[in-house]
Amino acid sequence: MKKLLLGALLLLSMLSYSQITPTIPVNGTIVTNTVISGNYTYNGNLKVQSPATLTVNYGVNFTLNGNWNTSNGSTIFSGNNLIVVTGNVNSSVKLSLQGNVCFFAQGNMNPSSGNITSTGDSNYISCSGNLNNSSNIPSSICATGNLSSNPCSNPSNLNCTNQCSSSSNNLATWNGSTWLTNGNPTSVPTNTKVAVINGNYSATSFSVCKLTINSGKTLTVNSGIVITVVNQIVNNGTIIIEDGGSIVQQNNGSTNTGNNNVVKRTTTPLKMYDYTYWSTPVNQSNLQSAANGTDCYSYTWNPNSNNWDWANLSDSMVNGKGYIVRASEEVTYPSNYTSSFYGKINNGTITLPITKAIGEETQSFNLVGNPYPCSLDAKEFITTNSGIINGTLYFWTHKTAIALASTISNPGTGVYAYSRDDYAKYNLTGGVGTGTAATNGPNAINNPIPNGNIGTGQAFFIQKSLVGTSNITFNNSMRKGNSNTQFFRVNDDINTNENRIWLDLTNSEGIFSQTLIGYVDGATDDYDSLYDGKTIDGGNYVNFYSMLGTEPMVIQGVENSFEQTDMIPLGYVSSLQTNFTISIEQVDGLFEQQDIYLLDNLLGITTNLKLQNYSFQSEIGQFNDRFEIRFTNGNLNVIETNKNPIIVILKKDNVLMVKSTQEIQSITIHDMLGRVLYTSNISSYDFEIPFNTNKQVILISTKTKSAVTTKKIIN
Repeated sequence: MKKLLLGALLLLSMLSYSQITPTIPVNGTIVTNTVISGNYTYNGNLKVQSPATLTVNYGVNFTLNGNWNTSNGSTIFSGNNLIVVTGNVNSSVKLSLQGNVCFFAQGNMNPSSGNITSTGDSNYISCSGNLNNSSNIPSSICATGNLSSNPCSNPSNLNCTNQCSSSSNNLATWNGSTWLTNGNPTSVPTNTKVAVINGNYSATSFSVCKLTINSGKTLTVNSGIVITVVNQIVNNGTIIIEDGGSIVQQNNGSTNTGNNNVVKRTTTPLKMYDYTYWSTPVNQSNLQSAANGTDCYSYTWNPNSNNWDWANLSDSMVNGKGYIVRASEEVTYPSNYTSSFYGKINNGTITLPITKAIGEETQSFNLVGNPYPCSLDAKEFITTNSGIINGTLYFWTHKTAIALASTISNPGTGVYAYSRDDYAKYNLTGGVGTGTAATNGPNAINNPIPNGNIGTGQAFFIQKSLVGTSNITFNNSMRKGNSNTQFFRVNDDINTNENRIWLDLTNSEGIFSQTLIGYVDGATDDYDSLYDGKTIDGGNYVNFYSMLGTEPMVIQGVENSFEQTDMIPLGYVSSLQTNFTISIEQVDGLFEQQDIYLLDNLLGITTNLKLQNYSFQSEIGQFNDRFEIRFTNGNLNVIETNKNPIIVILKKDNVLMVKSTQEIQSITIHDMLGRVLYTSNISSYDFEIPFNTNKQVILISTKTKSAVTTKKIIN
């Protein structure tokens, strides 16, 4: 019977629960044959003493609130049973599972050889504690330990190794032209079937319980095709996964066999000397595979020295670890190349140690990578490792071409270097990109915003949150069967619980910085490492961000309770005196219909960014209170009229005269670049100052007890 049907029947059984008269003795020891014919709970420890047999009838649920102690008698679960034991199950307990039985213990299990038997399909044994000697459980039973909760309402989610039925009725064999069961044509197999490839196959996607490729036969997984396998892959032939193809496995405990696998991955267009960030989707592939067989420079990242270490191309790549490989000098550029990784397909739980050095925030970065032949769910990866890493991932985009280190922003090490600004970022709020590519036209490097699908072979940086060394974890719950055709791609799915604004700060010379503000489930208005991404000050030409208190955030997650009165401060750092433009890159969720206003606090100008971009002049420096994002154009800086001072400003014979109906406390004069030309604290209703500059527009800000008033005049 199908596992989904089992889950439905078990859930139905629980909903129709009815207690019957106890049939187990008060002392919990069964000495005569006993039958439980209706749903039943026993409070206490249980022992079935030989030669007695305890039988739980078909469709009956049984709960034991206690331990299942040493006994030589037998227990038969007749089928379609949900069994819960709140304590431990002793090694001598004899159990017979006769089909569609889910047995769950909240303690430990230690079965002895031959004490557990199975007939029929879809039998499950699991426990919250340790499952010792699992090899003594028949391979036809799905056996899993160390679970956090009872899985029996949906047992298909269990990590099982050998629960696929190999009966002839459950086999689907591809003969080179059609699928057959017992020699008769059948449909494309489903996830309860065992699929056998007995002829070359390169057709549509399918999902099976177990997959076998016979000797001399080839399974080719083309771009866009997804092969999903619940359990094991037995490869006696050849598997070729083309760029953009995916194999997804669900059971962490399944062990694949066969090394004759090839996983291909094509880079985005590269310029000479560009680096690609790689990880391996197969076990024991050497770094030469990532280099496409050429003699190239390759490195790994050392978090202790905060620098790159040389890596030999003959080295075996470590599963889950990231590497960088420089583009070959033997190719005409711009161009891309395809790497081929050879070895056993990675599956299941993979751990990797990461490090944070003492006292150095910059020495917390570690280079890791997707270890599977399918895309990796970035959100699932972040959530699983949330106690070990900060929540922001960093993806190299190689936007900026290599140049003299002295001529680029935020360079790496060496005379010739790349810009560290070329890292796209992603956390649970969303992602920010790095702007336009280093080249334009048909050879431009693909450079969109990362959306959370980490492609096969993609390496990326993470930050360890605490000092010391800990293991991060990859597992099959992170594996996805979509969006594996590029390293980054436009998001295919829209989550209605995400309401986000992407803002760009640019100039006409190609300077670019992007920030993301997102009202998303799980975020709060305080700092959340999984939803908020701090800016990294590395000497960038420009950094654009929102402010969370006094902290700049390149990504800021906000509690998902939007109000039109909300206000979000924006800031930026510029090493250039230039003209900038602030614009909306994209929005989603409620912001598709919501107006978004930018307030320039310096000039007192409000702009609806939904209707037009905002351009302004900037001086060199850091400006954390110049701009605000608002969501209404009303009452932005309004003070009651009867409290407003009347300010009169006159200029005559190079003398600036200011008069006010309220006492002036201070006066500040700016130019249009934000530079302070004059400032003074005063206590007077009128004020005069000699003021002679070249003809320009200036801003005069006067502070009184009730307001700060800024007026613009032409000097």
